[in-house]
Amino acid sequence: MRKEIIYKIILVLILILPLFIFAQRAEDVERKAEEAARGIAKILGWLASAIGAAVLAFGVYQVATCSGDPIGLSKGTHNIIWGAIGIILGAALVSLDTILGFFGANL
Repeated sequence: MRKEIIYKIILVLILILPLFIFAQRAEDVERKAEEAARGIAKILGWLASAIGAAVLAFGVYQVATCSGDPIGLSKGTHNIIWGAIGIILGAALVSLDTILGFFGANL
């Protein structure tokens, strides 16, 4: 009987102890979440810029090799436009923290 009580107390302590060891203040968790959001926005921004640059380069290649074909020229022009939009959106994501700070908000 006594051993069961001792085992139950030990089990409860083992289950509760990590809650006290890994406890963090709310400010620390909020700060880490903000840093993670900034990092994700920068990674997505660089990725969007790289994809936009690739699409833009492909559009320039299409225009250069279309040989006056109106359909090829149209496709190349659309790719150039979408590539430029991708680069602009990527640059906006990379500098999102600065843009929001200008308007008084924080990411």
